[in-house]
Amino acid sequence: MTQASTTSIDGSIDRSRWAAALLRVEESRVIALAETLAERHGVRMKRVPKSGLAMMRLRDSVQSQAFNLGEIPLSSAHVVFNGPNGTEHEGGCQIMRDHEALAVAIAVCDGVLAAEVEGTSEVASLVCEGAAVSREDAAVRRGMRERSRVSFALMNQQDESGSAEGGADA
Repeated sequence: MTQASTTSIDGSIDRSRWAAALLRVEESRVIALAETLAERHGVRMKRVPKSGLAMMRLRDSVQSQAFNLGEIPLSSAHVVFNGPNGTEHEGGCQIMRDHEALAVAIAVCDGVLAAEVEGTSEVASLVCEGAAVSREDAAVRRGMRERSRVSFALMNQQDESGSAEGGADA
């Protein structure tokens, strides 16, 4: 799986972002495509899919001490299938959702896209669609940040001139 981990779509969407992009697409579409691809390629579970809670550990940025932020929902899946020439291909994912079927579906899509077997174009299309939604959301968030930006430059000018309201003359 190490060789396929550098696979990207059109050089723009790295494999590490495929699951996040697929999560932005309607779940039913991802699951339906994955079911078709799983049948076509004879996908098997390498490990039993799991869904539950996981403890999120972070490091304090000041003292670098580890602490538990809290529990998060986590689903994971790891699948394997044989390509047309008999080589074994794998796919996997971990998502911060309590949705085992979606994790399996994304793992199937991951494996098909990484192996570049039949169905790659359909999966790539969904990944690109999800990435576009993410880019649109990021642009909206950037715009909101820009509109809410506060400039403290005027406060400094008032302090330097000594004419700030509530000064000694008031």
